[in-house]
Amino acid sequence: MGFSGGYVLHLDATHDGNAPALMTGMDSLSKIVLGNVKVPSEHSDHIIPFLQKLQKDFGTPHACVHDMGKGICKAVSEVFPGTPDFICHFHFLRDIGKDFLEPAYSSLRSCLRKHKTSPRLHALAREIKQRLSGQDSASELLAKAFLSGELPENTDLLPLASAYSMTLWMLQGKHSGDGYGFPFDRPLLVFAERLLKGQQHLPELLAYCPDTDKIGKQSVKWQSRLTNGMKSFSLILLR
Repeated sequence: MGFSGGYVLHLDATHDGNAPALMTGMDSLSKIVLGNVKVPSEHSDHIIPFLQKLQKDFGTPHACVHDMGKGICKAVSEVFPGTPDFICHFHFLRDIGKDFLEPAYSSLRSCLRKHKTSPRLHALAREIKQRLSGQDSASELLAKAFLSGELPENTDLLPLASAYSMTLWMLQGKHSGDGYGFPFDRPLLVFAERLLKGQQHLPELLAYCPDTDKIGKQSVKWQSRLTNGMKSFSLILLR
């Protein structure tokens, strides 16, 4: 670090609710973690000894980068007076993003809960899976046809298989994102977008359902009611 001209200290802490926090200091130039310490809270009195230890081991950093927590700000100014002090871009955008997006995102969350969208889609997936499992031989032939990239000779189960895969695809939207959390990741919005996309394909899917297939047709109509209930609200958000 000395040969490189020094280091830039990045500080952050993670904790669950009121539990003790794990404070970490890292050199952002070398990507080396310089130290970790468990502190009762992010109060400056607990952070100052940690910073003093880093200063003793590695010297004074050329700059510090951290969130806007009062405890970190006070501790840095006391241990490293005169050192350039910067707000972390990630934390700044996260706080601003929450201010702008949380009201609409909260409304979307409430709407999804009101319509019981996820539980109903999970129930739909279980219902279709049971139906497909009851057709062991036909389902096996259908799976082999999918793997080979060819259309099966018997296409009776294709509407059910399509409804099943589309349902799972929509539910998977709730697990989308890059792991940065809200507002960078917005899985409920992806979920709503997939509901709309599924709704667009439903007329085509319904057209392939045989009139005698009451269970399959009912399952798809159930899905149609869910997506239609979300359509008007989700369009407002997507605009």
